[in-house]
Amino acid sequence: MNSDTSKVDQLIKNYNPFAGHIVVRPQQIWGKSFPDVSAINAHASNAVFDAIKKLIKVNCKRWESQLQQKKD
Repeated sequence: MNSDTSKVDQLIKNYNPFAGHIVVRPQQIWGKSFPDVSAINAHASNAVFDAIKKLIKVNCKRWESQLQQKKD
């Protein structure tokens, strides 16, 4: 196991794209384009949009209730 760790350490020392960079830009990691895995990204996006819709519904009901209380 120690020899495996030293191999990994040696690889990092020999080729570390982040060495010497305070800021790492996406191009330094992904190259010219960002890989899009539509199945994974669509699932994540849909989950975020569903959560936003739920928050909007909850807040709208709360605001309607507050407005109604002010009218009464």
